[in-house]
Amino acid sequence: MQPKKNLDLVNVLFLVGSPFVAVSGVYLLFHLNGPAWQSWILFAVMMVVTGLSVTGGYHRLFSHRSFKANPFVRLFFLLFGAAAFENSALKWSADHRLHHRYVDTDQDPYNIKKGFFWAHMGWIFYRTEKNLSVVTDLSSDPLVRFQDHYYLPLSIAFGFLLPTAIAALWGDALGGLILAGWVRIVLNHHFTFFINSLAHTLGSQPYSDRNSSRDSFICALVSYGEGYHNFHHSFQSDYRNGVRFWQFDPTKWVITFLSWIGLVWDLRVTPRAKLMKARFEMQEKRFLSKLSQSKWEMPKWKLVEERVQKFRSELEEAYLKFEKARSDYHAFKKKGSYHLKLEEIKSEYRASKEEFKLALLQWKRALSQELVLVV
Repeated sequence: MQPKKNLDLVNVLFLVGSPFVAVSGVYLLFHLNGPAWQSWILFAVMMVVTGLSVTGGYHRLFSHRSFKANPFVRLFFLLFGAAAFENSALKWSADHRLHHRYVDTDQDPYNIKKGFFWAHMGWIFYRTEKNLSVVTDLSSDPLVRFQDHYYLPLSIAFGFLLPTAIAALWGDALGGLILAGWVRIVLNHHFTFFINSLAHTLGSQPYSDRNSSRDSFICALVSYGEGYHNFHHSFQSDYRNGVRFWQFDPTKWVITFLSWIGLVWDLRVTPRAKLMKARFEMQEKRFLSKLSQSKWEMPKWKLVEERVQKFRSELEEAYLKFEKARSDYHAFKKKGSYHLKLEEIKSEYRASKEEFKLALLQWKRALSQELVLVV
């Protein structure tokens, strides 16, 4: 635990006091006949733009450089990211990069091993010297420097004054201040904090168990897609967190849309073969760990282990062959090339797909012990 003299009273008062201000403000609003319906819409809009400015801007753009963006997009993320009251992008990114570099160790700013509350918000209660040596690339960005230098006035202007002024247009300045200001800030805070705490505590680990990160749909739901944290820690440069099409990741959708209209580019994507390899290796690791608890004699255990590894190797080989055939087919089809050659490639693609399906079925049977126990 940090020495008491390092307590940051400003942060403590703001983080502890803001929920009381928000709750008291909502009570006052309803005592005064309630906020205008337009103020609720403003609250929702401010929630989304500030939340996405943290997830898409602070996190995926500035911390991980997972894509490149037009100056107007970067400025938007910086202005409304400031409105989230989570520090400047420069300092936020410095903490986050240290978290990835030293995850689950004493050098991790929000180390989950120090407890759920510490990872959630306790670490913010203490004043620490920011290690800006890990963000020299951001220090050279004039927009990032501008936001860092004027962080407090920008936070107040875009976090409080802007929603108050907008709501004043329909005669509900107080509603804008309370709902789109205080309530929104408190919710954005804890939705972000859940990634440091809950997403390192509850959920699955489909890609790696080398650290405490977990995939959590609940966290993804309240954090604009950031909850697929095990994937993120395994492939942190990827602009996606919810890598599968059905996973809830609005931040990914927004970045993808911006790429379609040319405002962002160079989106970094992890090859599918690499993702599948990581998943297969974790499945094998869990299966062998479970088998290691059996009372089998060593010769039998070694034979089972060799057989499972053989199935995984065959599955990975089949998947790579399938991926290449699929890529060749779509590339050839796009060119509108010679019909007979296209049919030949299409046939190879279908055959490799069936081969992969068969290898996958065999792998699933192996994991269910239908094959490996017959030794």
